[in-house]
Amino acid sequence: MLEDTQRKILRVLYHLYQQQWVRPDIDRVSHFSQRSVDRVREAIKELRTAGYVEIAEGKMRILIPGDPELEKPRTVEPPKSAYSTAGWFD
Repeated sequence: MLEDTQRKILRVLYHLYQQQWVRPDIDRVSHFSQRSVDRVREAIKELRTAGYVEIAEGKMRILIPGDPELEKPRTVEPPKSAYSTAGWFD
């Protein structure tokens, strides 16, 4: 299972580069993930060890983000109101 930082870095990498072979812009990944450049590099090494990232000839690609942790649906609940709006639009 991925840690929060690893999962966030992987999501950012996937959304920026998908599965293409690229030389990632670490500063950009750091900006979008809100993690330090050193932490991004460390997370990429961990993702490589875990098999989520492949690196060859100075380029990197995401393998397949099939981990259910990456595919968690985003759920947004409406704010709970302190007052009722019943009858306002009748």
